[in-house]
Amino acid sequence: NGKKPVIGIFFDDVQSTPIMASKRFRNLAIKARHVGAFDSGETPLGCSLFIAIQNWTSVGQEGVPKSIRGNLTCCAIYKTGNWKELELLTTELSGVIPKNEIMKHYDYVMNVDPKNRHNFLFVDLFPKKEHPSAFRLNYVDFIVD
Repeated sequence: NGKKPVIGIFFDDVQSTPIMASKRFRNLAIKARHVGAFDSGETPLGCSLFIAIQNWTSVGQEGVPKSIRGNLTCCAIYKTGNWKELELLTTELSGVIPKNEIMKHYDYVMNVDPKNRHNFLFVDLFPKKEHPSAFRLNYVDFIVD
């Protein structure tokens, strides 16, 4: 069909494992979009990394390294009872999107159907021009004010 392949790697529950402290892993996370360069100068294939964790930070070397947190393009935020974690997460994302906007949409998503523990706020830090919003309820429904 003429389309280049898309490469994605899913890391599940890697917090508190040696991979999080690995220099190679951090390097991959920072440079993944450059993986698969072509001699012709065409855009590299790139590699999307999906990292599923339960805590944004942790004590010692067990948390998500700042070098990885600082290179996010999207983030799915589920309901949490740890307001300190949510505060840190929204503060770090606020370099791109105002913190009050993130929290407003987080509150909306968590209250749409309070009994549904699977709802999450999807934040696209670099939304495409054709997308009506940087925020979504789950992956599908854009949240438009």
